[in-house]
Amino acid sequence: MATSFSILIVAPPGRFSDGLQAVVQSLPEVSRAVHTQAGLTTPPLLLDSALPVIILDATLPLSPQDAQIILQDVSHQFPWSKTIALVNTTAEMQAYESFTDVVLLKGFTTAVLRAALIKLLPCPASAIPAT
Repeated sequence: MATSFSILIVAPPGRFSDGLQAVVQSLPEVSRAVHTQAGLTTPPLLLDSALPVIILDATLPLSPQDAQIILQDVSHQFPWSKTIALVNTTAEMQAYESFTDVVLLKGFTTAVLRAALIKLLPCPASAIPAT
């Protein structure tokens, strides 16, 4: 039986986060894509699951330093997790590169997001069908 993982999406509510959650949930290795606005505490339903990827939307009213604290807090609970930051500017990209595994400038395609997730998920890329 294949291992399935949960993805934590830390983003403001809206169409972007809803679409992001749908794309992430479409991966066969993802059992749950959970959305939260406040990353300071992990939603209880994730506490008993493998959490390989945290997606943080820089649109949240956070400084890069606050975002780093949130990610450190979650990574203490899930030390094997990886992070993707979704940013709006190249300045944000540079700020987030120092403490995230992948930084994507908004405007990315679904294929780019899927490729980033495939790279970070702890499974062979060949197990994920191309879209």
